[in-house]
Amino acid sequence: MFKEALLGRLDITFKAQEVAAHGEMALFETLLKEAVGSTVSERFEYAGPSVELGGTAILPVSMILHELATNAMKYGALTEPEGIVRVTWEIKEEPDRRARLVCQWCEEGGPLVSQPERRGYGTELIEGLAAHLGGSAELYYVPTGLSATFKIPM
Repeated sequence: MFKEALLGRLDITFKAQEVAAHGEMALFETLLKEAVGSTVSERFEYAGPSVELGGTAILPVSMILHELATNAMKYGALTEPEGIVRVTWEIKEEPDRRARLVCQWCEEGGPLVSQPERRGYGTELIEGLAAHLGGSAELYYVPTGLSATFKIPM
């Protein structure tokens, strides 16, 4: 299990680094599709505007999305045949007048969810990566499924 998790993180890291190394921009939707992979893509619903992310945000955002997708497949909504993940994003102007990408991740149809007894590596990774970009991440363990929100400056 550790080997699979590590290989998945390395794979998404290499893909994101290839784009970032060339000074390219990446569409948020493309990063989401890469993180999800083709095996479960039909169980994802997503919607949001066309948003380009610069080189410094590509790797952290890819890793956040990959971590959420991996956990949905191992523990969350995608462990059940009727489970689904809905991802929406938008650009919002915050009170400090800075534009931020705000992404909502909502899982439904999986096993009942409860607040974990301890904070895991995935939670630390997601929150740490968002903070590294000057943003934030919040995870909510509601009975119907995990709900997460992350915000990063544009």
